[in-house]
Amino acid sequence: SRVKLAHVSDQASGLEVDRLDQAAVDAGFAVFDRRQGGVPPPDAEPAVDQLSAVQHLGSAGLPPYVDFAVFGPHAVRIQRKMRLQGLVMAPSGGLMRSEMVGPPSFSIWQSCWVVFTTCMIMLKLGSPAAMQAYRDHTGARAC
Repeated sequence: SRVKLAHVSDQASGLEVDRLDQAAVDAGFAVFDRRQGGVPPPDAEPAVDQLSAVQHLGSAGLPPYVDFAVFGPHAVRIQRKMRLQGLVMAPSGGLMRSEMVGPPSFSIWQSCWVVFTTCMIMLKLGSPAAMQAYRDHTGARAC
């Protein structure tokens, strides 16, 4: 079966990719266990569709990227879009209120990052240390 990237990892994408089979998912969990010394906690465990989307990026040689407006923990429940209101510059030079899709807080961003990190480790696309360093760097800037 196929996974629509717009529903899982990039809401602007029109691509569909192959869903990973159970053997590939099991292999990913085995890699995570070897690299992290256990299975991911429930809040960090990716859905098969999420893992399939990240695997597609890795196999295509594309930079790993997911859209946290549609990618995060509990993927089955996150089908709704998270929204954030803010001010943006209008063409006239003034400010206007705009609703932007994405995590509404850094705390929610972190919960999405944890799932992405799990995918990256399972698929051998990123090291645990590199993923943690990026999170720490981003967290320092957000606070």
